[in-house]
Amino acid sequence: THTIYIRNITNSLVEGSLQAKLSDGASLVSVNSGRNFIESGEVSKREQELYDKQQKLNDQIRLLKIDNETIREEINLVNELIRNKGTEGAKTTYTVAQLQELTKFYTSKISELKKSSYNLELQITKIQEELNKVNAQLNEERSFKNRNNQQVELIINVTTSVSKTIELNYFVYNCGWNPLY
Repeated sequence: THTIYIRNITNSLVEGSLQAKLSDGASLVSVNSGRNFIESGEVSKREQELYDKQQKLNDQIRLLKIDNETIREEINLVNELIRNKGTEGAKTTYTVAQLQELTKFYTSKISELKKSSYNLELQITKIQEELNKVNAQLNEERSFKNRNNQQVELIINVTTSVSKTIELNYFVYNCGWNPLY
């Protein structure tokens, strides 16, 4: 007695229409059908590639966000230093030359930091767009996997150890045709 599983059959299978025929030397004990949620949970090579790419893109976004947050903190630090809000909160009086030097430093540093922040945001947006495409493809792979998770279980008795032919017939719902003129 052997049990044979035929997997990845459409979910549109009409239960009562299932027929199995065996070649000579084998007898059919039972035919059962049902959904196989465990086997459908297996991750395909394509899905694994997409999962890996998704993880890599998420990691890139996290790292860029950390860099961007660091730049924003540096901008805040420069602003604090320029305003001279030290631990005592005392204000300093500047000469014209010091003020010009301070303004020059502030302008160049803040401009550099804001440009860096903007470039990081552009990179994050670009990676996020790619991540959205990967997520869409991953959802497509998952939906395809769930379309055909029906399986048929055949229990057969075989009298000799030779190759046997199994013919499986069934009807499906949602079957139709469209004329082409």
